[in-house]
Amino acid sequence: MRAIRQAQALVRTTNIGMKRSNVVGFTLIESLVLLAIIGILASLLVPMLTKARSSARRAGCASRLKQWGLAFQMYSQDYQGWLFTTKHWESTEFNDHGKKVSNVYARYLGKATSDTIIQMRNCPNAIEGMSVTQLKAENRYGYSMNWPNLKFSDGYKLAPEDAYGGASYRLDKIPRPAEFLLLVDSDGTYYRVRSGELKGFVSPILDRHVSGVNILRADQHVDFVTFEEIERQSALPDDQNTWFQAN
Repeated sequence: MRAIRQAQALVRTTNIGMKRSNVVGFTLIESLVLLAIIGILASLLVPMLTKARSSARRAGCASRLKQWGLAFQMYSQDYQGWLFTTKHWESTEFNDHGKKVSNVYARYLGKATSDTIIQMRNCPNAIEGMSVTQLKAENRYGYSMNWPNLKFSDGYKLAPEDAYGGASYRLDKIPRPAEFLLLVDSDGTYYRVRSGELKGFVSPILDRHVSGVNILRADQHVDFVTFEEIERQSALPDDQNTWFQAN
């Protein structure tokens, strides 16, 4: 009897194992459903990851602009409120009456080298994967500096050209520093921007940060501005365009 019961127990165990083995795995329909679910999840996650990556790149660009803003501010504090000419804010070195001069803002950027200046004058997103040698060869400027409108007795007019071929003005005399544009994302070929040229300078690079650009303001904050806002601001007359009003 004992042997019979052991044999019956063995049969039952074997049957259970066979039943369990029958349910292991997926049918074709179940596999298709699983693949469909994975596809749906992927279609939801990819845009989210792309957006997150874009936001991170935009933040990297904003951080670089803030570094420039601090350099401009510290320089102006050392020179009675004046910024250096707009002609050479991005230069690694230039000639000043026959003498070679390094970038005047370099010492306010952690004693930046020429190679560092070349990288810092470009948005990180615009030069991803590019070497300093390539940047030098292409002479790229990913940011443009404001050539402002100064206030005269008969209203605001474009600042006259200084001895360097740029414009000079006092940072501490900006009437609306939270609105005034210091640096703006540009297309990589211009180091300065005038009010009437703003739209054309930034329109080729709209995809860099998805439908807009980063702008460094005179109070040192950076904000993101849509192309629609740039169009609106570009259409304003000089006496209403606070992005470019100085003095």
